[in-house]
Amino acid sequence: MIIEPNLFSIMNYKKDKNLDVILSRCCDTGITEHKSIDRYFSTVTFGNGSEFVYWDKNKWYAWLSDGKIEGYRYQNARPSTKTMRKFRKELAGFFGKHKDTSND
Repeated sequence: MIIEPNLFSIMNYKKDKNLDVILSRCCDTGITEHKSIDRYFSTVTFGNGSEFVYWDKNKWYAWLSDGKIEGYRYQNARPSTKTMRKFRKELAGFFGKHKDTSND
């Protein structure tokens, strides 16, 4: 699970506005569960029941560049850097509270 970097300065993919809105709204409800699916993908469940499957590798340039949330499938795209930071903050908070329950 990637917590760093805090700054997203070099991105290979353009921002997807739909993804940005959906992910930001879900982040507002908090994260209730996190699981690593395989070497490349992880999933989180948000407080509103939404599941987010996302690319969890290449932290410097491609993190979150592939996935699915609330039935919205995206590839070679990303949320805004603001929403990426918001999601990163939610993940850090989740792992701070659930250190023993992570399967990473």
